[in-house]
Amino acid sequence: MLAALCDLLDSRGESLYLFTTMSHFDDLPSRHRSHVTEDEALSAFQSRLLECNAFILQSADRKDYGVDCQIEVLNQGSVSNVRIYVQLKGTERSLNSDGSVSIEIARTNFNYLLAQPYRHKNCTAALAGS
Repeated sequence: MLAALCDLLDSRGESLYLFTTMSHFDDLPSRHRSHVTEDEALSAFQSRLLECNAFILQSADRKDYGVDCQIEVLNQGSVSNVRIYVQLKGTERSLNSDGSVSIEIARTNFNYLLAQPYRHKNCTAALAGS
């Protein structure tokens, strides 16, 4: 990574002294695979929303306790203010033999979903890897 940054700065004619004298900058945290899976699940879910044209993503909750986003139901192209709280679960597991996906949801997260004002409009979307 440091080499790429140095190449970029060098191409702009900027000073490289700080970066070339401190090789410990290459010692950086790795991105955890679960974070990649989460981002892929959200991206796949957003794609499905666009394809079906029946919902719009109203908000993605970044500091959630069981709710990852809210979607709004469209009624023949008009917004309805009917919201669905969604918990996304990305997994790299294979599908079950019947095509379903098995996931675990912590009881605390499930209780949190049930406590939403319109709890009959909650869903969990599980997106499995190929």
